[in-house]
Amino acid sequence: MQQRLEEALQQEIKARRDEEDFRYAQARLLSEEEEKMKALMALQEEQEVYILKTQREKQELRQEMENKSRSLEDAQKQLEEVRANRHRVDQDVVAAQRKLRQASTNVKHWNVQMNRLMHPIGPGEKRPSIGSSFSSFKIPSQKDPGLRLRVKSEEPDEESKENVDRSSGLEEERRLSQSFNGSMSMDIP
Repeated sequence: MQQRLEEALQQEIKARRDEEDFRYAQARLLSEEEEKMKALMALQEEQEVYILKTQREKQELRQEMENKSRSLEDAQKQLEEVRANRHRVDQDVVAAQRKLRQASTNVKHWNVQMNRLMHPIGPGEKRPSIGSSFSSFKIPSQKDPGLRLRVKSEEPDEESKENVDRSSGLEEERRLSQSFNGSMSMDIP
């Protein structure tokens, strides 16, 4: 009986040691589990922060792309406006060059007319009394610059024709006024 009691006591001691070992192992496992849980929570927090950061960056990139897209559209509109303005300016330059050429032609025409008017009027040729009144009429030579200019100016437009008509009228008025002034000066002693 003593032996049985000792064996029972030994078994009880062994059972308590085993139980302590199990409790120690369980505590160690719980501690490891707790550490791993903390690490997992930290990783989860990092992941959430990373996800939020990624979403924020994605949103910023999307916003930046939209801004750049808007800027590009604005730049394209401005480029189209600049091209349209340049086209209008080119047309204006062509029109101005055309007007300048026309004005230059008119100025040349007026210069020729002025040069013709500025020549002193000399005495006319003697006409024979017999025959037609147009017998002494001279046909202008081809070297006459006024004739060449008139041939050219008949082609362009109505404005140059009006200038020729006006210049003829002015020339006639000037001749009349000069002849009138000449006769007046002869009458005065």
